[in-house]
Amino acid sequence: MIVTFSCRVSKIAEDIMSEQDENCASTDDSEEGAKICKMLEQAAEPEVMMAGLTSEQMISFSSYQAKQKEARQNEVAKKVESALEVAGLSSRDVTPFLKVRVTSLAHKISATNTIKKEGLITIWNPTEKQKADLVEGQVYIATGLLPSAHCTNILYLHARGSSTMWKPLASAQAADFQPFFTPRKAVELSLIGEVPLASEFDIAGVVLHVGDVYLCSNQKRQWLFLTDGSKFISASQSTEQDDCLLAVSFSCSSASDDGAFFSYALSGNTVGYLRLWSLPS
Repeated sequence: MIVTFSCRVSKIAEDIMSEQDENCASTDDSEEGAKICKMLEQAAEPEVMMAGLTSEQMISFSSYQAKQKEARQNEVAKKVESALEVAGLSSRDVTPFLKVRVTSLAHKISATNTIKKEGLITIWNPTEKQKADLVEGQVYIATGLLPSAHCTNILYLHARGSSTMWKPLASAQAADFQPFFTPRKAVELSLIGEVPLASEFDIAGVVLHVGDVYLCSNQKRQWLFLTDGSKFISASQSTEQDDCLLAVSFSCSSASDDGAFFSYALSGNTVGYLRLWSLPS
């Protein structure tokens, strides 16, 4: 959502900037710098004319250009601010949060088979220390958490940064538990099916086609197709088949901006997706 918001803001700003007139325009046409600017615009060889300007004329022209640049920047800023307000994208007081994915631990000497539990903790207003100290693969003792929701095997918790404590467990104590962390890694499209459930992974590929935006069930959708050159190998055949192709569907409320998620110009470019989560189909 942050990326979509930033893209929409950037697009509005770029459209307004592209519409700005770079020609000379002044509220005081009698100003010497404005007169020189007009003459340069109308001259057949402006470079020759500029070379013949005196030092005083160059100072007047440079001063005029600086004023014009500042005036254009102020005008663009006002137009962008107004356009963002109309589009519902003006500055808002947003509460920062941090999502931490966690998993349960099983003791090595436990006689029973413990069912692994997954959890997602939302920390509202996380402290700078928490953002810097929380490390993937580290075991923590967390306090100050509150249950939010429970769905199948996933437990949702939340807390506020100032009231939540995260104490790292000593390495010697953490060694008493069964291995639980698999470092995230990049995988080829042909090997996505081998990624363990609930594990995170990264992928990269070349965009082959950017689909058109369409509406479906009050949602705006767009498809993106990419490949990384890896080959699909059938379970019944040992020979390589066609290149693997990944189709990704993006969607959001149809009430949002009419623009596309991705430009058609993205075709042929290399893109990457980070921190994908393998879930049962």
